[in-house]
Amino acid sequence: MIRRADMKSENTNYELNPYINARREWTERYGDYITRARNWRVAAAMSFLTTLILAVGLSITATQSKIIPYIIEVDKLGKVAALAPAEELKQIDTKIIKSILANFIIESRSISTDRIIQKRALEKIYAYLPRGSSAATYIKDYISHNNPFVLAETKTVTVEVSTVLPLSEKSWQAEWQETSHDLQGSLINRKKWKAIISIEFSSPTTEAAIIANPLGLFITQISWAQQL
Repeated sequence: MIRRADMKSENTNYELNPYINARREWTERYGDYITRARNWRVAAAMSFLTTLILAVGLSITATQSKIIPYIIEVDKLGKVAALAPAEELKQIDTKIIKSILANFIIESRSISTDRIIQKRALEKIYAYLPRGSSAATYIKDYISHNNPFVLAETKTVTVEVSTVLPLSEKSWQAEWQETSHDLQGSLINRKKWKAIISIEFSSPTTEAAIIANPLGLFITQISWAQQL
């Protein structure tokens, strides 16, 4: 009986002790905050790790991405007649090559009084000339001695391509007629020309190259002369 009374007295003193009660309250209140803070740190660390893994994965995917060029063939009305990835085409239709080479001659030799049209023509022809190639040097030298913007101050030149024929797998021959008029519209002369053109193919790898030269046809050598 005495022992039970002593234990009851100790429990009563424990409950009435203000220091012990304060410690108990601190433990219950701030211990919960500490637990929450620890859980928040763990969650933040896991979130950061997940974000890092995703970023690394996206970076690897981006470096391995590949642009696949497509070749589009259109009919006389401008409607799409054929569409396929360039890598899947075993042999390119010669009509497409003829069209590109004919347009190259027209853009290279025509002279327009409209400076915007003339500027765009020059941009188009350079899209088919590899840097440092013999053809690029030839065209650059020709333009430097026959500046179309200067010539347009006195005349215009229209070009009509008559034939574009293959000489071999990589060599082509083009023939055309140039008609020159003065700025009043009077005929100056008509001349016939012939060119020998060498080509090669290289798939474009950038968005700009695909837009400018989707087929990847490049003119590596070219020379032209007037026909007598």
